[in-house]
Amino acid sequence: MTEEADRIPTTPPERPELPPEPKVSGVEGRLEEELAATRAGRDAFAHDRDGWKTKYHEQHERVAVLEERLNSFRERRITRNIMITLGGIVAGFGLQALSGPNWAWGLVACLLAVLLLVGVGGRPALPKGRHRVHPLHRADRPQLKRDC
Repeated sequence: MTEEADRIPTTPPERPELPPEPKVSGVEGRLEEELAATRAGRDAFAHDRDGWKTKYHEQHERVAVLEERLNSFRERRITRNIMITLGGIVAGFGLQALSGPNWAWGLVACLLAVLLLVGVGGRPALPKGRHRVHPLHRADRPQLKRDC
């Protein structure tokens, strides 16, 4: 067994060295260097382009979502304004009818007015979430610096 151990090499065999690549000198050398630099710039540009493309599509999706929210808000605002107007008109007739002989109809009208006005308060004016920011406190609005 000792003879077999002596025959097994303990170090890996040495690899033959490859001849160095010939260096091109002069104009051809400069052109090769410029070509390599241009290829590296192209690869960097392709990476940047892919990043910008991804950001564009993310923002495009965000704009679509925000437009849909804005349209929904506008529709709710119209509904709220109609409910407030009707509630005010019904409350006016109801209060006027309370002082007359048909006070029961006045009471019903006042209760209906309360339901219309409370129904308006039950629906949020703006969607909940991180986009619910007062317009004066938006981060993208430039802040005025006052010298006192």
